[in-house]
Amino acid sequence: RKIIIILDEIQWIAKTGSGMIGSLKEAWLKWERSGLIKVIVCGSSNKFFSTNVGGEDEILRGIATYGTLWIEPFSLSEVKEYYFPKWSLEEICLIYMMVGGVPYYLKQIDAGMGFIHAVNEAVFTNKTIFIDEIEEILNLEFNISGKINARNILSSMGQDGAAQDAIVRKTGLSQSTVSELLSKLQDYKIVFTKYPIHLSPSRRGAGSKYYMKDFYLNFFFQVIEP
Repeated sequence: RKIIIILDEIQWIAKTGSGMIGSLKEAWLKWERSGLIKVIVCGSSNKFFSTNVGGEDEILRGIATYGTLWIEPFSLSEVKEYYFPKWSLEEICLIYMMVGGVPYYLKQIDAGMGFIHAVNEAVFTNKTIFIDEIEEILNLEFNISGKINARNILSSMGQDGAAQDAIVRKTGLSQSTVSELLSKLQDYKIVFTKYPIHLSPSRRGAGSKYYMKDFYLNFFFQVIEP
């Protein structure tokens, strides 16, 4: 009979040195011949997929027979429909600007309280998950020293984004360290780049600015941490 194997939070199962990834690849090569087994690998670490699935030489590349499926955040209309049907459109937009459309975050907010009370209880109390969540996010993608530097880089971007030279000045990190971490932050879908349209394609890289892609991280560094 046909079997579907789902491995969720793969980054924790396949920790460095466990040998799990190599074993999975070996097993898949045997299972594939039968045509009866489908493997679905899920996880919340973009680093894991970039490292193990992303390139032609990566160990799990061969089992990605159906490509990558992104689980996107909810849209504004879905947030209103499923979480805050009685809130105004302005309140929906504001809460989206704070935490985005991530179900785990939205579940922390009690819609029955009303907007102001709900936000105060969810975000600005000692028991909130949102204070420590930054550590959870960065722990997925970086080692200890990389996490500290990544946090400093994200904190330096500000609401309006920042160019690489400005980030170097604000953080005191070397140009090479900032460049390497910005590249990783983009690969892991935490940061995105905007290029000045008035510059020629050959010169746009120098004038590019970096922004936080994640709503919650932006809210954390602009509001919660200060």
